[in-house]
Amino acid sequence: MLLGFLATVRPAFAAGTIQEIDLRDYVFTFLAPGNQLGPWHTTKLDYSYRAGDDALFVRIVSGNRDDRMRPEHGEFVRLEGYHRIATGTEIKLALGSGSGYQPLRTATAEVVRTLDPHGHIALAAGTVLTSQTNAEFQRIYSIGSDVHAGDVTAYARYYAPVATSPDRSGPGTISINVSCPVGSAASLTAYGNIGGEVGGDRTASQLPTSSGRFGPDIGVASKFAVTRSSGISATYEVAAYRNPSGSFAYMDHVGIIGAYILIGKT
Repeated sequence: MLLGFLATVRPAFAAGTIQEIDLRDYVFTFLAPGNQLGPWHTTKLDYSYRAGDDALFVRIVSGNRDDRMRPEHGEFVRLEGYHRIATGTEIKLALGSGSGYQPLRTATAEVVRTLDPHGHIALAAGTVLTSQTNAEFQRIYSIGSDVHAGDVTAYARYYAPVATSPDRSGPGTISINVSCPVGSAASLTAYGNIGGEVGGDRTASQLPTSSGRFGPDIGVASKFAVTRSSGISATYEVAAYRNPSGSFAYMDHVGIIGAYILIGKT
C-alpha cells in the first residue's frame, strides 16, 4: 500500500535536536464491482524525535473500513528507532501492536551500511515478522539501496515473502521512493510499488491494507511550509488490484491531507 514518506525514508540527520508532530487523514475509494468496498477512512498521528544520528518515531493509527458487507474498525501503534552503531552503519528496529483489521503484532529489523565515505550510497537488508488477529502470518526478507545525491534522496527495496499462511502467498514486491526539495518551502516525493502484496512493517505503518494482490500502484506526496515551524501536506495515490488468479479486479484511489508542526529545533 502507501509508502509513508515521513516515516519510512531513512532520515538524513543533522546536528541538534528536532521534534515534529504530523497529523494526516486518509480517504480510500474503490471502483469495485457493486460498490461493495469502501470508502475507508484512516487517521494517523506521527511523533518524531531526532537527536544527532539517532531518531525515535511513534505512530498511532485509527481507521474504519466502511465496506457494505463487512464494516470494520482497527487501531495500531508502532514504536520505531534508528541508531548509528558504528561509522557508516545504522540499524532500524520497530515493534507494533494493533486490533481489529490492523496487524496484531509486527517486528522489524534493518541494517543500512554506507559504501562510500560521503554517505551517497548505502546497502540495506532486513526482515519483517507480522501476525493478524485471524491467525494469518508473514515472514519477509528485504534488500535494497539508499542513494543521496545533493538534495535528492532515493531508496529501493525488494520485499520477498519467505513464509506466509496459505491464503497470503504471493510474489515479492519492488518499492521505489524518490524525494527532493522544491524551492525553499516545499518538498516532493514520488513512489511506486509493483508485485504482490507485502504486509508487516510496510502495510502496518500505512494501513489500511488488503488481503488481495495488487500492482502496480503509484503516488505523489508533497509538503509545504507555511511558517518556519509548521506546514501542510497533500498526497494522491492510485492502485490496481488483482484477483488471486492474477486478473484485474478493481481500482483504488487515495487522497491524503495533513498538517505538521516543529515543536523544537536547535
